[in-house]
Amino acid sequence: MSDTQLAVDVAVLKKEMEMLTRNLAEMNKTLETISGQLSEAKGGWRIMLLIGGSFASVAALIAAWAGFFTGKH
Repeated sequence: MSDTQLAVDVAVLKKEMEMLTRNLAEMNKTLETISGQLSEAKGGWRIMLLIGGSFASVAALIAAWAGFFTGKH
């Protein structure tokens, strides 16, 4: 292998390495965005479950009181 061929191969490898580095940086940015969106969604589901559980508890208390006051307990 000649020196010029070696220099060309090294130059090609450097360009490919730069391209891979850029692609990896873009993938990291995308992954961070996806992770942030998933965190927001998880918090939203927790709030919805809390609200739903609260309403279910209130409805159960109302039904129990209604049964008590109507004599059907």
